[in-house]
Amino acid sequence: MAIKLLRPEIASDAELLRRFRKEARVLAKVGSPYIANFIDLNEDRGLHYLVLELVVGGSVGGALKRLKKIPERLALAIMGDVCRALAEPHRLGIVHRDLKPDNMMFVRQGIEMESNPVGQIVKLGDFGIAQWTNEAGGRTGLQGTPMFMAPEQVTGAGLGPWTDVRALGATLF
Repeated sequence: MAIKLLRPEIASDAELLRRFRKEARVLAKVGSPYIANFIDLNEDRGLHYLVLELVVGGSVGGALKRLKKIPERLALAIMGDVCRALAEPHRLGIVHRDLKPDNMMFVRQGIEMESNPVGQIVKLGDFGIAQWTNEAGGRTGLQGTPMFMAPEQVTGAGLGPWTDVRALGATLF
């Protein structure tokens, strides 16, 4: 298990606490073998936390920093797993909004060094700014990572699965 803590100094911010709880609701709804799944949401003496499935292999972002480049075959396998991860949220009308290599976690250590990895490669994490497409008053602006962000996230245009698809394209590039 992994524990995601909401720092006590920001837990008093009602909007941040709402978003933290919303992440738990989103994850509870979208169970998938390609997503770091939700286990529990709790609070103890003012300390709010999410309990999530532990994904042990490190992030794709970390591997990119070390290796500078991911082999094409591995990059395509990663994208395939992320597409599988997004199938259920998109079916439910949920947009991740922060797809990037740092939110893609290898399912086992050292997988980025394997010449021909077989089976599942990554799980998608961090649904902290996910949004339902029918959510009224959803936030726009610079929520997400600008380098991977779709233009509609900045301009306030309607969000949908295409928002994540654009981010996937930027990530693959």
